[in-house]
Amino acid sequence: MDLLKFLKFDGIIHTMAKKKNKITSSKKAAAEQSTNKAEAKKVIKTVKKKQESLPKTATRSSNTQTAEPLLFGRENYLWMFAGFAVIMIGMLLMMGGSMPDSNTWDESLIYSTRRTLIAPFVILVGLTIEFFAIFRK
Repeated sequence: MDLLKFLKFDGIIHTMAKKKNKITSSKKAAAEQSTNKAEAKKVIKTVKKKQESLPKTATRSSNTQTAEPLLFGRENYLWMFAGFAVIMIGMLLMMGGSMPDSNTWDESLIYSTRRTLIAPFVILVGLTIEFFAIFRK
């Protein structure tokens, strides 16, 4: 019985060795084909074209400063400043509301028309001016 197991095991080893030989021979064949292809390849030389020179205004150098136009004009910046000033006025109108005495509660100081209606409206007007200033040509 041990002899049969040995023969079966020996047969498995032989089949594995045959497969390994086939794999190594196929690798050798592939290597030979690749060397044949490398020898058959033609060498093509490419020539670089000269880059066209850019105009002097398009190039930047560290020695010279180029004056780039501002994104907005002077008038736009004035409108932006005016819008910012209107927003700040709205914020100032919203300030306050402290009680004269900590033991009393006066709703008219906190929920006044100035703080609940006028100040938010003034802030929205300031934001509208900012929007106008940004999109004005």
